[in-house]
Amino acid sequence: MEGGDEPSTRGDFPGGFAGDTRNAFSAGGRTKDEQELFNYIHHVAKLRRELEPLRTGALVNLYVSEQQYAYARTTPRGAVVVVFNNDNNAATIEFDVSRIAATGVLKDQLDVSRPVQINQGKMRVSLPKRSAAIFVP
Repeated sequence: MEGGDEPSTRGDFPGGFAGDTRNAFSAGGRTKDEQELFNYIHHVAKLRRELEPLRTGALVNLYVSEQQYAYARTTPRGAVVVVFNNDNNAATIEFDVSRIAATGVLKDQLDVSRPVQINQGKMRVSLPKRSAAIFVP
Protein backbone atom coordinates (compact mmCIF):
# COMPACT_ATOMS: atom_id res chain seq x y z
CA MET A 1 0.00 0.00 0.00
CA GLU A 2 1.22 3.44 -0.78
CA GLY A 3 0.77 6.63 1.18
CA GLY A 4 2.53 9.25 3.22
CA ASP A 5 2.86 9.39 6.97
CA GLU A 6 0.04 8.38 9.31
CA PRO A 7 -2.89 8.42 8.91
CA SER A 8 -2.61 8.17 5.10
CA THR A 9 -0.11 5.28 5.16
CA ARG A 10 -2.81 2.70 4.54
CA GLY A 11 -5.51 3.79 2.13
CA ASP A 12 -8.62 1.78 1.33
CA PHE A 13 -8.14 -1.26 -0.87
CA PRO A 14 -9.32 -0.32 -4.38
CA GLY A 15 -12.59 -1.96 -5.27
CA GLY A 16 -15.80 -2.84 -3.54
CA PHE A 17 -16.45 0.68 -2.29
CA ALA A 18 -18.78 3.30 -3.74
CA GLY A 19 -16.91 5.60 -6.13
CA ASP A 20 -13.91 3.31 -6.70
CA THR A 21 -12.53 3.74 -10.21
CA ARG A 22 -10.96 0.26 -10.31
CA ASN A 23 -11.47 -3.10 -8.65
CA ALA A 24 -8.29 -4.86 -7.48
CA PHE A 25 -10.40 -7.74 -6.14
CA SER A 26 -10.22 -9.12 -9.69
CA ALA A 27 -7.05 -9.86 -11.68
CA GLY A 28 -8.12 -7.43 -14.42
CA GLY A 29 -8.20 -4.55 -11.93
CA ARG A 30 -4.71 -5.14 -10.50
CA THR A 31 -1.47 -3.54 -11.59
CA LYS A 32 1.43 -5.83 -12.57
CA ASP A 33 3.05 -5.32 -9.14
CA GLU A 34 -0.23 -6.01 -7.33
CA GLN A 35 -0.73 -9.20 -9.33
CA GLU A 36 2.81 -10.38 -8.53
CA LEU A 37 2.18 -9.78 -4.82
CA PHE A 38 -1.20 -11.52 -5.05
CA ASN A 39 0.44 -14.57 -6.67
CA TYR A 40 3.20 -14.65 -4.03
CA ILE A 41 0.77 -14.47 -1.11
CA HIS A 42 -1.44 -17.10 -2.76
CA HIS A 43 1.60 -19.42 -3.08
CA VAL A 44 2.71 -18.88 0.54
CA ALA A 45 -0.84 -19.51 1.80
CA LYS A 46 -0.95 -22.74 -0.26
CA LEU A 47 2.37 -23.87 1.27
CA ARG A 48 1.01 -23.19 4.76
CA ARG A 49 -2.06 -25.29 3.96
CA GLU A 50 0.06 -28.14 2.53
CA LEU A 51 2.95 -28.20 5.04
CA GLU A 52 1.81 -29.26 8.50
CA PRO A 53 4.88 -27.84 10.33
CA LEU A 54 4.00 -24.34 9.09
CA ARG A 55 0.61 -24.62 10.77
CA THR A 56 1.25 -26.54 13.98
CA GLY A 57 4.99 -27.06 14.35
CA ALA A 58 7.07 -26.10 17.37
CA LEU A 59 9.32 -23.09 16.77
CA VAL A 60 13.09 -23.64 16.86
CA ASN A 61 15.29 -20.56 16.37
CA LEU A 62 18.31 -21.47 14.24
CA TYR A 63 20.02 -18.17 13.38
CA VAL A 64 19.39 -14.61 14.50
CA SER A 65 21.24 -11.50 13.36
CA GLU A 66 20.31 -7.91 12.63
CA GLN A 67 19.33 -8.58 8.99
CA GLN A 68 18.96 -12.38 8.74
CA TYR A 69 16.79 -14.84 10.61
CA ALA A 70 16.33 -18.59 10.28
CA TYR A 71 13.95 -20.84 12.17
CA ALA A 72 12.45 -24.29 11.90
CA ARG A 73 8.92 -25.45 12.56
CA THR A 74 8.91 -29.10 13.60
CA THR A 75 6.30 -31.80 14.15
CA PRO A 76 6.83 -35.51 14.85
CA ARG A 77 6.25 -36.11 11.11
CA GLY A 78 8.48 -33.44 9.59
CA ALA A 79 10.21 -30.09 9.64
CA VAL A 80 10.40 -26.93 7.59
CA VAL A 81 13.25 -24.38 7.68
CA VAL A 82 12.40 -20.73 6.94
CA VAL A 83 15.17 -18.23 6.21
CA PHE A 84 14.87 -14.45 5.77
CA ASN A 85 17.39 -11.94 4.42
CA ASN A 86 16.13 -8.45 5.19
CA ASP A 87 19.36 -6.76 4.04
CA ASN A 88 19.65 -4.61 0.91
CA ASN A 89 22.52 -6.91 -0.14
CA ALA A 90 22.68 -10.62 -0.86
CA ALA A 91 23.79 -12.69 2.12
CA THR A 92 25.18 -16.14 2.86
CA ILE A 93 24.67 -17.57 6.33
CA GLU A 94 25.53 -20.89 7.92
CA PHE A 95 23.79 -22.36 10.95
CA ASP A 96 23.32 -25.56 12.91
CA VAL A 97 20.31 -27.71 12.01
CA SER A 98 21.49 -30.85 13.81
CA ARG A 99 18.34 -30.81 15.98
CA ILE A 100 16.40 -31.34 12.75
CA ALA A 101 18.73 -33.34 10.48
CA ALA A 102 22.41 -34.31 10.24
CA THR A 103 22.40 -34.88 6.47
CA GLY A 104 20.10 -34.51 3.50
CA VAL A 105 19.03 -32.03 0.86
CA LEU A 106 16.43 -29.31 1.41
CA LYS A 107 14.64 -27.61 -1.49
CA ASP A 108 13.33 -24.06 -1.39
CA GLN A 109 9.60 -23.94 -2.07
CA LEU A 110 9.73 -20.24 -3.04
CA ASP A 111 12.39 -20.82 -5.75
CA VAL A 112 14.67 -18.12 -4.36
CA SER A 113 17.55 -20.41 -3.39
CA ARG A 114 19.15 -23.48 -4.89
CA PRO A 115 18.72 -26.79 -3.03
CA VAL A 116 20.85 -26.88 0.12
CA GLN A 117 22.89 -29.86 1.27
CA ILE A 118 23.03 -30.40 5.04
CA ASN A 119 26.56 -31.41 6.00
CA GLN A 120 27.36 -32.60 9.52
CA GLY A 121 24.28 -30.86 10.85
CA LYS A 122 25.11 -27.50 9.22
CA MET A 123 23.15 -25.64 6.57
CA ARG A 124 24.66 -22.90 4.37
CA VAL A 125 22.13 -20.67 2.60
CA SER A 126 22.66 -17.86 0.09
CA LEU A 127 19.74 -15.49 -0.45
CA PRO A 128 19.29 -12.41 -2.62
CA LYS A 129 18.59 -9.08 -0.96
CA ARG A 130 15.20 -8.66 0.78
CA SER A 131 14.07 -12.25 0.26
CA ALA A 132 12.83 -15.35 2.06
CA ALA A 133 13.03 -19.09 1.45
CA ILE A 134 11.06 -22.05 2.81
CA PHE A 135 13.09 -25.27 2.78
CA VAL A 136 11.66 -28.80 2.92
CA PRO A 137 13.24 -32.23 2.38
